[in-house]
Amino acid sequence: RLGDRQPAKDRIALVAEVLTVSDIGQRCVTWIIKELQRIVAEREAWSSAIEAAEAERMSEEGGNGAGDAQKDPNDSPDMTASPKEKQPKDPPVMFARPSSDSDIKTALFKNGRMRLLMSLLSFQRLGDEDVPGTSWILPPTIPTSTLRENLSEVLRGDAGGVFADNLEYQNMGDLG
Repeated sequence: RLGDRQPAKDRIALVAEVLTVSDIGQRCVTWIIKELQRIVAEREAWSSAIEAAEAERMSEEGGNGAGDAQKDPNDSPDMTASPKEKQPKDPPVMFARPSSDSDIKTALFKNGRMRLLMSLLSFQRLGDEDVPGTSWILPPTIPTSTLRENLSEVLRGDAGGVFADNLEYQNMGDLG
């Protein structure tokens, strides 16, 4: 089986490359690449905003030592923090934006390879219903570095040559 002996990164690249054989599959891979690029950019912007807010908070605290001494020691940090200072520690859930291409929508519902690639990329279907148009999300537990690596592997599969590099799988026939 494909997943038994292949590293996860190779599985992503292999499935992406196999999808690119057809026109619809190529459009699906292009959509996934665009979505991953958007999600990585949004996640990096979120991280930068959190770091900037933390740096601002630290500079305010460091520049006003007398203010710290006047705080009631019984106040919890949440009680004294302004809403601006309250930042979520986990990144938000990222949604894959639905494609306007009906073939991609259908592939997300019916195509086993497309669904396998989405799962390998850590996307999850939102809800229990398995119906066309179901939203796909990336949970906040997936690190940005993993998202970047996954994007790199999809791009590698889109470029081709991964399947030929894995001679063990050349004679498998149709994977779907």
